[in-house]
Amino acid sequence: MAIRIASKKTAWGLAGAAALALGALAVAQGSPSLSAHAESSGDVLATAEAESISPVFSEAQAPEDRLPSFLLKGEQKIGDFDNGSSRLLGVTDGTKAWTVLNLKGEACLVTLLPGSEQWASMACATPEVFEKQALSLQSATATAESRLYFVPEGFAAPAKLDEVAPQLFSGDPSESENKPLTLTEESDANARSATSETVKIPPFESVEDLLE
Repeated sequence: MAIRIASKKTAWGLAGAAALALGALAVAQGSPSLSAHAESSGDVLATAEAESISPVFSEAQAPEDRLPSFLLKGEQKIGDFDNGSSRLLGVTDGTKAWTVLNLKGEACLVTLLPGSEQWASMACATPEVFEKQALSLQSATATAESRLYFVPEGFAAPAKLDEVAPQLFSGDPSESENKPLTLTEESDANARSATSETVKIPPFESVEDLLE
């Protein structure tokens, strides 16, 4: 049950391609799309850079924060990480979502669907890319599906998304999107400026379209 990571270029960048496994069709689609890389390969983000993505990186790692061992070695290894940096963001409908720092100067969103397929997906970004378009992942098997968004702190999600935990939102995998999802910075009642920053998350196809 090896992790399948296949990708193709789209107008918005990397999206997972369909893969046939264990007699069931499974797919993964993720962001980011912008081209940005760490200045030096092989480096973990500095503490301040990681904490600018999420305050969870300032907290001590708890047992539930650790990625499953089968994602860290062997046939199902999904990436090269600083294993002590993983933090569980939340769980929704059985799908678990973690953030973890890799060895390329990026933060990643890792999701694991429930079920015997052990279907894991990953999207990674530098802090600069994360600030512009967050991290999002959609994945599906014959028995489970999810669409999750790991967003910068202080941004409000539109009503169409459900809050799973701080900075983690879920969407409807059966819905196709034809334009970016825009998040607006939460306003400060005491702020004098009327301007606000936005995050634009690349759109998703529905899982039904991806599975065709």
